[in-house]
Amino acid sequence: MNSFFKITLLCAALLSPAFCALSNVSLSGDVLLRAMDDQVGLTTKKGGDDSTRTNDFYMNYIWNFKAVLTASEYLQFGFRLSNPNAAVGERISSNMTQVNKTNGYRILSVPEAYFRWTAKRFSFTGGIIPVLPTTLLNFILYEGVNYVEVGRSPWQVLMNNSQQGMLLELLALDKLPNAAINVQLLVATANDAVADTNKSATENIFKRDQWRFVLQAPMEFLGKKILVNPGLSIRTSAGRSKGGDSSATSVAGGLTMGYKLLPDLMLRAGYAVGGFDKRELRLADSVAPFSQIVEYGFTFNTPVGPVMVDGNFSNWKDRSKKDATTGDPVLNKQIHEDIKFGLNIKGFTIMPRLRIWHNLNDTDDHKKVHLRPELQFKAAFK
Repeated sequence: MNSFFKITLLCAALLSPAFCALSNVSLSGDVLLRAMDDQVGLTTKKGGDDSTRTNDFYMNYIWNFKAVLTASEYLQFGFRLSNPNAAVGERISSNMTQVNKTNGYRILSVPEAYFRWTAKRFSFTGGIIPVLPTTLLNFILYEGVNYVEVGRSPWQVLMNNSQQGMLLELLALDKLPNAAINVQLLVATANDAVADTNKSATENIFKRDQWRFVLQAPMEFLGKKILVNPGLSIRTSAGRSKGGDSSATSVAGGLTMGYKLLPDLMLRAGYAVGGFDKRELRLADSVAPFSQIVEYGFTFNTPVGPVMVDGNFSNWKDRSKKDATTGDPVLNKQIHEDIKFGLNIKGFTIMPRLRIWHNLNDTDDHKKVHLRPELQFKAAFK
């Protein structure tokens, strides 16, 4: 039985009248078409264009289909179907025509397939579980022996808002007026994180023995007017070499905050920082891997749709470039802005969007600017 036939049978079963008639099943989904123009150029601090400027126009296609089955008072099953890698720049031809291609992308993935057991204040979720982004999660995606371009793409793009592992949640406090405090522990293998681009595919395979522990405490105050979420991440065997003769434990901490300034205006901010013990990594230079990120943004809901502005500033030690005087890794900086406006028309959204990346290297007096204007068309149901 070929892959396309299997997909057809699965979709037919999920949409069958018998399945949809179950009173405890909720269905939702969306489809998104994006038209983008990538403009990448290199300019000096003094101005002027470089001959390496490039321009690339393309489209991609993203879809999701989600179902949640409530089996009992305590037990719930959920899954989501999607097309893999579409959000990170895959061309529309790959999204729509390549099914189980040996050396290419597939048209179908399962980013969520989990069960959730809940009893009073405690819940346990296992499988490929939904995990919503925080500043800390956006940061640890780029952990490797080399932090590179931290914050370039967020958790929801690179991880599709999910993670293989288990999540333990405890409602620690809900007796105070208009306040609630939760405690969450996410335990996952770390091999789904972004691969270290400075290592070969063979060496990246050795990330599979790593474990990630993320402890977060989402808090709500004044009826969700104030949101605070501190977190701590620990990863074992980080930076393990091909021969297994060196490894380290990485530690990162972060804080995500939100404040509803007006009924239609939500402000956001966050900070995360992390690093390794350089002695365990046995590095030749004297500087331990270290990086940090600051996030900021807001959402303003207008009568016709939301205006969303997000940005971040990050820096990291670039081990691929050395300071001519000290021989240590140089400091790289990146600024990212993301501006978008959604026009909602009865479940259909038209969204102009502009993203800008500024990369600055302190030693070579060059700054790379990357622009990506795009237009999105999204339809959703629930």
